[in-house]
Amino acid sequence: MEPKKKKLIVPSLDKMLTKAPRKKRKEEIIVNHIEALMQKKKMIQVELAHKSFIDSGHLNKIMRMKKRSISLPIAMKIARALGEPVEKVFEIK
Repeated sequence: MEPKKKKLIVPSLDKMLTKAPRKKRKEEIIVNHIEALMQKKKMIQVELAHKSFIDSGHLNKIMRMKKRSISLPIAMKIARALGEPVEKVFEIK
């Protein structure tokens, strides 16, 4: 008795091309209110970096809008250190 041959299922080229995964566009931060909230809380940048467990150089780039796309955990750390909700600290497109 011969072993059963497996059927190879090869999708057509059209299906392969149309089902190609598209890379999701990152949301970009338009405005951040970090500096205003820091002034309100009488906090300096080094203190915010320390409270949010973020490198001060990285925080500086975020504050100066040189880094327009940041991760949610980083945004949450900054917001938590400022005592404000994320929506109040960052506005996205």
